[in-house]
Amino acid sequence: RDKHVTGVQTCALPIFSSIQYFTVGITNQANEPISGDVWLDELRLSGVKKDRGVAMRVQSKFNLADLATSTVSYSRKDANFHVLQQRLGSNANSENFRVNTNVQLHKLMPKSWGLNIPLNTTFSHLENRPKYFPDSDIQVNQKNVPDSIMTRKQEISFSTSLTKSSKSDNKFIKSTLDKIKPSFTASQSKSSDPLNSEILNEKYSGKVSYSYPFSRDNFKIGRAHV
Repeated sequence: RDKHVTGVQTCALPIFSSIQYFTVGITNQANEPISGDVWLDELRLSGVKKDRGVAMRVQSKFNLADLATSTVSYSRKDANFHVLQQRLGSNANSENFRVNTNVQLHKLMPKSWGLNIPLNTTFSHLENRPKYFPDSDIQVNQKNVPDSIMTRKQEISFSTSLTKSSKSDNKFIKSTLDKIKPSFTASQSKSSDPLNSEILNEKYSGKVSYSYPFSRDNFKIGRAHV
């Protein structure tokens, strides 16, 4: 080590994963010319962190006779987890919680009405917490992650429809109300990311369909003989 060499300095916030090349130079801080040889050996990283990554998924299903069915699932993936086809992880800790529920509302009504009214609801919550601060190699405290660098998304949706499984005795109702099939769907999504503090999306849609099957008795095709 030469007496004029005081240490190594870094500029800005270097990121090892973004380094494409190294530049080495010598600055003469003496008041007289210097000469000699400079040998630069190959560069290697030492003390590389090899943190283990863990991924898990849990799912449970509940049935309430033939009235309702609910499925609850939870998944978690660490920032260092990766499959065999990948060399690196996603560098983000992610959690996903989801609940799907189906309720047969017509089971609470008299069977003689002959109605089918299924109600489907879905709730999901996704959260991603980065391992490092953006554009740096500084690790984030996972117990106190700033909201400005997190990604969250929450969705709620439900849909329902109405159909008749039995035919009415009244001919007018049989050809009108029995053939009408209304349906309705609504959803709401809230999300935030490092670029947007809040994104809100709402969707509503409804549909009414009518079908009347024509039998062969409604048409009469004949041939005229001359």
